[in-house]
Amino acid sequence: MSTIEQFAAAVPEYLSFYQDKSPCTRDLKQYVLGLFVDFASQEYPGREMVPEMALSFRRSLYGLSPNTVAQYMKQVRSAFSFMLDAGLIQGENPVRPMFVGQERYQPYDSLLTEQDIQRILLDSCPRQISSRIYVRARAMTLLCLSSGLRLEELLALSPADLDWENGRALVRHGKGDKRRAVPFHPVAQEAVGKYLDAQRKGCPDGLPLFVQAPKKGGFKPLSTRTAQYNISQYVEAMTGRADISPHDLRHSAASWWVSCGVPIREVQTLLGHTNVQTTERYAQLVAPDTAPIHSANAVMSQTFGRLDSLSQFSHPLAH
Repeated sequence: MSTIEQFAAAVPEYLSFYQDKSPCTRDLKQYVLGLFVDFASQEYPGREMVPEMALSFRRSLYGLSPNTVAQYMKQVRSAFSFMLDAGLIQGENPVRPMFVGQERYQPYDSLLTEQDIQRILLDSCPRQISSRIYVRARAMTLLCLSSGLRLEELLALSPADLDWENGRALVRHGKGDKRRAVPFHPVAQEAVGKYLDAQRKGCPDGLPLFVQAPKKGGFKPLSTRTAQYNISQYVEAMTGRADISPHDLRHSAASWWVSCGVPIREVQTLLGHTNVQTTERYAQLVAPDTAPIHSANAVMSQTFGRLDSLSQFSHPLAH
């Protein structure tokens, strides 16, 4: 059996295998393996890795949610399996399957109501938000709400990823580095178009869709923290609800699609889930093609109401 020092020495090569994966995937692996190496190096320096040590690490995670513990143990077990198969370390995987556990989820109740949706759709800047932040926050909120995008996927979009004519947006590096198309509904097109016209003129090529202009001039990518705050602030100002996060918009979209009859497999494709069980959880109750996009856009048109003026909206980038 290899020691923790040998395992730690193999970590960089293991992580290099995921250099072309999404930043979220890489960051999670690096963080969890760092925790494991720090723990085992302090508790068992120079000793061979055995199941009892892996179980001891699991106990050290006490206080975290059961789902987080399961995720962390899954990452450590996966790293050991890779290193053993690649010959980077010797012995057996000390993280037994029973140590990983099974993720469990409670019913999800932070969803937008139909009344919430109608309030979010109103194009009226509330007093609590500056007009500049309002335009960007509204565009991000409606795009997330109508597409089911994760926040990191939203912030990775570029203007070139938006297909105005066909009503879809391209996610190049989703969770697990999966590539997929999501709906780009006319309601979102209208809001994003206003944002582009008002705040992105003169922005150099190569920057993501959503940017911020510092007071000293120039543009830079919008940070995750700022985007989270802007979206939550916008939703609370429009609906009075402080319990809605950007990810709750994704949950809401999934629930609407399923409840309105979009086939679960199409919802799975839209959300970028590996297995349909995850989709069913998100919705509470595959091969990529254009059918899911059309179905989801049709549902959103029904949910948002018939906005004839928006159906004629055409941004210059569409031509």
